[in-house]
Parts: sequence; C-alpha cells; structure tokens
Amino acid sequence: MSKLMNAIFCGLIFSSCTLFQDNSEKSDDGKVPTDSLNGDLAHIEAKVIDAQGLDGCKWLIETTKPDGSVARVQPLNLDDSFQIDGLKVKIKYKQADGMAGICMAGPIVEIEEIKIAD
Repeated sequence: MSKLMNAIFCGLIFSSCTLFQDNSEKSDDGKVPTDSLNGDLAHIEAKVIDAQGLDGCKWLIETTKPDGSVARVQPLNLDDSFQIDGLKVKIKYKQADGMAGICMAGPIVEIEEIKIAD
C-alpha cells in the first residue's frame, strides 16, 4: 500500500512541475519580442531590478509592453557598472537559447548593447 501511495505522490509532484516551461510572450519565430524603429532593432527602454531577495535570482531587466503590462528578463552578462537597482537603461538583447535557470522570473537573455537612458 505504501508503494502505491509513494507512486501516486511522485506522479502528482512531477505532473505539477513546470521545469523548462516558458510562459513569457513570444513572437512567431519563438523569440522574445523587441521594439522596432524604422524596421531596425532598437534599444528598448528598461529598468534594472535587484531581485536578489527572490530565490535563485540576481538582477532582472524590466520593460513595459505597449499594453502596459510588465515583462522581465534575466540577463546573463549584466556588467557590474549597471548593477544599480532602479537604473533606467536602453538595452538590446537576444534570448539565450537552451538555457534554464531557477529564478523563473522571465527568459534568460544575453545583452548585446546597454547604455544609461537619457
């Protein structure tokens, strides 16, 4: 009887896991959408967030979508000079394919360009 209960318990645990599931909004090509200006990729206005209080998180980049909702991404390569909570930046990034983390606050990205916002 205890083996049956253990099997049921394990089945429930594994069926409720969302490991590697990414619920972030994506475009048709599977990439995280970016803003565009004149057909070219543009720097997205964003804010650096210190998320070290969340389990497994460090720094996040937070943007506001056109509909007013907030999107967050986890940067792999945020330079120390930009690790300031609330810092407004302009950023260009690409999604890091095949990466998974434990923060679960958004997709993992690689920063291509970043500068302090005007």
